[in-house]
Order: sequence, then structure tokens, then C-alpha cells
Amino acid sequence: MQNVDYFDGVNPGNQMVSLYCNELGISILSMHDSSQVIAFSKYAHCSLHQMHQKMVIYLNKKSNQFIIVYPNSPYYQLLQKKITEATMPWHQKIKRVKRIWLLSIIVGLIAAIYAFTVYAVPVIALQFISKEREIEMGSQINSAIISEQKVDLERTRSINAFARELNLSTSYPIKIKVVEQKEINAFALPGGYIIVYTGILENMHSAEELAALLSHETAHVNLRHSLKSIAGSAASGMLLSLFLRDASGIIGIVVENADFLRSLHYSRSLERAADEEGMNILLRNQINPIAMNKLMKDLKESNEELPESMAFLSSHPTTDERIKNSSLFAKKYQQRSYSPKQSLDSIWHQLKF
Repeated sequence: MQNVDYFDGVNPGNQMVSLYCNELGISILSMHDSSQVIAFSKYAHCSLHQMHQKMVIYLNKKSNQFIIVYPNSPYYQLLQKKITEATMPWHQKIKRVKRIWLLSIIVGLIAAIYAFTVYAVPVIALQFISKEREIEMGSQINSAIISEQKVDLERTRSINAFARELNLSTSYPIKIKVVEQKEINAFALPGGYIIVYTGILENMHSAEELAALLSHETAHVNLRHSLKSIAGSAASGMLLSLFLRDASGIIGIVVENADFLRSLHYSRSLERAADEEGMNILLRNQINPIAMNKLMKDLKESNEELPESMAFLSSHPTTDERIKNSSLFAKKYQQRSYSPKQSLDSIWHQLKF
């Protein structure tokens, strides 16, 4: 409540009263007994007049009762708003409602266009890109990225020999390049191309962990995650190409926007799918899927800044959640027997030493 000057239209001069406002209207209460209501007026029955630094509010249509409210009153802005809204002419109210509806429609339309562009366009765009064109596109992207990097040729030969010992993909030819970078990183390109930095190899402890990494990145390839993510980043430019049914235009846009793959953070659902599919690939190769769990743990424990610096573990869901999920997955197959892979161990030794 707030004390204000009140003129009752009967007695000369003013009297100090307590002002109380709520959704119903304005109540004038006795200063000495707040339960005593001196006057009450709905906002629609009031009229408001600005006089210099104060606001005069008439409480009835006769304008013989009024209060004076100053800018420092906590009710000042509230009363302005409530009375203005309540006394607004009907035609202005209609215009206002129309504006609100129009604004709502515009906001809804923008949201719909955004959702369509970001989520629907990439899915539709993928229908225009065959696997053959995707492999061709991946080759172009791979060449563009590698041209700016120093490739470790010896380790590249070894890691591709390692990959050939595994059944990674029946849909894409898996081709791997090892780049000399201390950064702990690895990422998949469309069409079966995978980039692995020497930094991540130096932080692994077993051939099974490398198999887990390649299985995870291959899962992104098999599920076309890289292509979907690039398409999402370039969705606005793709929209016109989709309407024109221009597959070449779509591919050109994808290639131009591929550089962000170096620091790509997949969505929660895509990363979870790649983790699970990667462990299924390990199972198909008679490798215990707990290798994925060990890889995540080893990389996290040896690198405090890992979540911010590495694409393999820097996305949603969080690293701890992914470690937990991989452990639960592997637990289902802990009684299965797994064949030792001496050929993998031999190549792993060449890569590490």
C-alpha cells in the first residue's frame, strides 16, 4: 500500500489515505484502519490526467473524487498501464488485438521456416545425393583439408592397413589420413574419409582403443552424420537448390561449408547413435565393446581440457554420460568370448613405435 492525497468531492481540501491496487481496481483505505474501505473504483471508470510531475486520477465519471500519484509511487506505472488499457476505445482494442495476432503469426512463421530450414532441408537434401556422389564429395573435402595439413605418410599406411583388418563398412570405402597435429582430434568426412591427428594416437593405450575410435568415426560415416551436419550448417543456401532440383548446387554448397568438421559437435541423438553403432561394429569384429569405454576414460583422464578440444568427445551427451552408456552396453556382452587379433596388435605396435 501507498499513502496518497485523496479528494472526496465533498469536504474541502485533501486527506491522506492508503492506496491499494489489484486486478479488480483501485481501493482507497483509511490510513488508521486498513480494513475500512473509503472508496473503490474499477479501472474502466477512472480517467487519468498528467499534470507536470504528478498524475491526477479521477475515480468516477463525475470527476468529483480523485487522487494524486507522484512518479516515486510504486503504483505509478501500474496505474498508467491499467487505466490506459481499461479506457482504450473499442476500435483501438481491436487494432491492438490484430497487431498481437499478426506479431504471433509472424513469430510462428519465422519459427516454422527456421525448423524447416535447419531440420527438414538437410534430410531432403540427402535424398538428392547418392552414395557415389557423397564419396566424390568426401574426396573433394578431404583434399581441401589435407592440402593445408602435414600428413604422416608412414602412419597413414599403417592405420589403413589396420582398418583393412576390420569389417568397418559395407557401404563406403574407408580411407584414413593421419595428420601431424598435437591436437587430440579425429573426425569423419562424408563418403568414408576419416582424419586422425597424431595427438590422439599418442594418447591411446591399445589396439582395441584404436579399433573403437575407427568404429565410432565409421559409424558417423555409415549413418551419414557428417553429411547431415554439413547440410544443416548450409541449409539456407540449399533451400533454393532444392526448389530448383539442382543436385550439383547442393553438393557445391556442402563442399564449401565442410571446414567446420574439424571442430564439429554432433547433437546428443547423433552422438549416442554413433557410440552404439560403433560398439556394434566392434562386436561384429569379435572385439569387446568395452574398448570404447576404455578409450573414452583414457582420453578424459589424460587430458583435462579434452571436452573443449576434441571432436570425438566434445559433443552432447557429456563425456561422463557417454562413458556410463558405453559401460552399460558392454556389460550385456561381458560373457561373450572374443578372439585375439594379433594382426591388429602388430600394426598397432608400428603406429605407436
